Amino acid sequence: MVATTAFTTGDGITLENLRRFAGWAIERAQTAMDTMAPAVRLALPRLEVSLYTQNTGYAELARQRLSQAGAGTDRGEPCRILVTSPGIDGMMAPPGWGDELFHSRRFEEALSGTAFRAEFDHGLRFWQIFDIRRNIGVQWMQSERAYPPWEPGSPLRVFLHWFYSARGMRLAHAGTLGKNGKGVLLVGRGGSGKSGSVVDGVLAGLQTVGDDYVLLDHGGGFPMAFPVFRTFKQDAGGLRRLGLYDAIRAGREPNWQGKYEFFSEDIDGVAMTPSLEIRALLVPHLVEQQHSELSAVSRARAMLALAPSGLFQMPGERDSGVTRFAELVRSLPCFGLSLGHDRAALSQVIGDFLDGVA
Repeated sequence: MVATTAFTTGDGITLENLRRFAGWAIERAQTAMDTMAPAVRLALPRLEVSLYTQNTGYAELARQRLSQAGAGTDRGEPCRILVTSPGIDGMMAPPGWGDELFHSRRFEEALSGTAFRAEFDHGLRFWQIFDIRRNIGVQWMQSERAYPPWEPGSPLRVFLHWFYSARGMRLAHAGTLGKNGKGVLLVGRGGSGKSGSVVDGVLAGLQTVGDDYVLLDHGGGFPMAFPVFRTFKQDAGGLRRLGLYDAIRAGREPNWQGKYEFFSEDIDGVAMTPSLEIRALLVPHLVEQQHSELSAVSRARAMLALAPSGLFQMPGERDSGVTRFAELVRSLPCFGLSLGHDRAALSQVIGDFLDGVA
């Protein structure tokens, strides 16, 4: 049992007391959740999340944006997460960091060898803490909407990252397209065309398990990809090119990146497929030519397209992440995907490729 000596906002968290604070916060969260009914229950791949909160806005974000398409019929491991802020659930204001210099790697190292994982946003005093052995987490905010601007697009993402990483799986910042259950993973920096390519493919009848973050399991055989979030993102220019501008923009405001968020069901009622067997890794890039085409690229280039965002957007587990991404790249053929002006033919290029794999 972790000591439960009280912390106050003025205490200031340090590397020395971080473990004790994390344990205390988890105990407080468990006590609060024991007196509540969950606001939302979500069935995800191999995981069942019970979200406890009086923050109805955040509960609705989770309900809308997390995908239950890949859950399957077997009940997953139970996980309980409290989303709270001062004055709710008996919680005080979240404490800040102490006077010592904050260094993310030292922060992570201070929790190594323990069951605790944590992430802290200085400007917002926004804490996310998780016990990977008991599957208990707490998201502790200064107010109901005091979360980073990217949080609404992928709520609870870091908790899912910690849960799945502890079980040999990995969230990847990537898009997917597939046909008849076989798929490709599209990876690259923002603006490379991967999100637009996914929507292009879905409009043409291809399958997908996600446009932004997907779950990868490379436990045996070909890697499998599963949906976690339902959200698609496109800026106004991309929506115009796709012919979706009027339908998607109505009633929506752009997010912090100037992109509009929408769901697979907004695209002709298409639902995400439960899983895809990944057969290749594609690195898309825009080119000044009419047609789109595939060409071989080095595994080093594919790794550089896949790993950076997948590591830096996911706190902790960086060393294991490098290992898992490297294993993924070594196990798959890697191609560059040249995206020409005639994007309507893109789905044909990918469909023909998938028809040809054994």
